[in-house]
Amino acid sequence: LLRIRYGLIKIAQNPMQKNEDHFEVNSKYGHAFSEHLQVTGLLNFTTRMHDVYQLSKTGERGAMIGNFLAPAYLHLGSGIDYLTKDKTLSIFYTPLNSKVTIVADQALRAQYLGGDATHEARYELGSLLKFVLKKKIMENITIHSTGTFFTNHLDDFGSIDVNLENKLNFKVNKFFSVNLLTHIIYDEDILFELGEAGENATAPNGPRTQFREVLNIGLSHTF
Repeated sequence: LLRIRYGLIKIAQNPMQKNEDHFEVNSKYGHAFSEHLQVTGLLNFTTRMHDVYQLSKTGERGAMIGNFLAPAYLHLGSGIDYLTKDKTLSIFYTPLNSKVTIVADQALRAQYLGGDATHEARYELGSLLKFVLKKKIMENITIHSTGTFFTNHLDDFGSIDVNLENKLNFKVNKFFSVNLLTHIIYDEDILFELGEAGENATAPNGPRTQFREVLNIGLSHTF
């Protein structure tokens, strides 16, 4: 399964800016041994396609915060997958999941690799819980939610990385649709400046919750 999202935004007199950039590859293979349970192998690769910059509330471009393979995340594991009878909900759990964080751009390694800028990648081994929900909740309204929760067994066990996406699709009529996307990320190893720097000192760094909300109104047509 390949998922690509790309979007542009223009605010007031500022030049056109990118507000959406997502490239994801999913591969899943399972062997069912009951109506609801199967043993499944899962591979997930996620990155961006090119440069991403901070945007102020007024649309002004700030520092670069990402680009292709900076960061990129690779998950590989096998475990148990639970499927509901109508196939609208999948819950996957693996007690041994490999997570590799790749940061090819040296200038961004300190932010994404927990301050270690000497290596291009960090390897983690831990537990992963992933759910996928796709369900029609009303006439012309569907919800598609994906969530992953990962904890590292090798370092700082118990700290949970969270990646949660919710997408509401509203089919207005034959041609028009509305999408509302919310995205929450929390990762102990992604560092941000948390305050002002004092005299002869740099600003303290630490993790924080990232939240994004996008409302799209567009044309759609099925062939």
